[in-house]
Amino acid sequence: MEARDDDRISKLPDDILHVIVSLLSEKEGLRVRSLSRRWRYLPTPQLFNLCFDSQIEYGKTIRPYIDSQYHSKSKEFVAKVGQVLRNHSHRLKFPKLNSLQVSFCFYNKYASYIDEWVSLAASMAVNKIEFKFAELRNYPPDETNPKTHRFYRFPWPTSSTRPNLDLEYLCLESCILKPVPPDLGLSSLKTLSLGCVVLDQDDFNKIASACLKLECLTLDCCTLPQTFRIGGDGATFDHLKSLALHILIYPRRGILIRKLI
Repeated sequence: MEARDDDRISKLPDDILHVIVSLLSEKEGLRVRSLSRRWRYLPTPQLFNLCFDSQIEYGKTIRPYIDSQYHSKSKEFVAKVGQVLRNHSHRLKFPKLNSLQVSFCFYNKYASYIDEWVSLAASMAVNKIEFKFAELRNYPPDETNPKTHRFYRFPWPTSSTRPNLDLEYLCLESCILKPVPPDLGLSSLKTLSLGCVVLDQDDFNKIASACLKLECLTLDCCTLPQTFRIGGDGATFDHLKSLALHILIYPRRGILIRKLI
């Protein structure tokens, strides 16, 4: 099948054709490329996996809240992450970010930096985001502790602000989830991992209702209501294959699991 006179799409510039193909799944993209020689030789998007870990960057000996060097080091760290993302976004002809993984002990003054990371990653059709923002893990956050309120507030994508977001994997540790908008744009999400977050029932139900393709769900050391429901109330998981819960014995919590499929 070659471009016909009435095939206006194939006559578009390469840049526009490439954007169209990049919005398709890998299988759909291959199928479309096989239809026409004009599409077959479009440039392949450059895929990147970016991983930034503060302990790898400046060692395990510097401890947050204790070592005076940490603040200056963390400022240097967040600036470097932003610089790398901007370079990939602006200098490449067809930037495509497969995954963005960042691990460091968050200072709330860096929220605007991380907002930029999320925006840049979304503009490069990111497939996987993993944010781990705490030094101490395996402990649920204390809602009465002022440090908990200084966690990073994750900017949930909505169907109106990010209609073409193709995010399939999302991991958030030591983040603030509120407010969760009613029109979450997570229709492509297959894996969701939440660790050390405060999660109430209404917010969880909104998230669950938006993740129509969810296959793997992990809740690790989260602060939950006294009784917490997974499934039911319209929040069914038709495609769920894996459910992992790590809940501390104290304080006691009741977990009700029902109607997952």
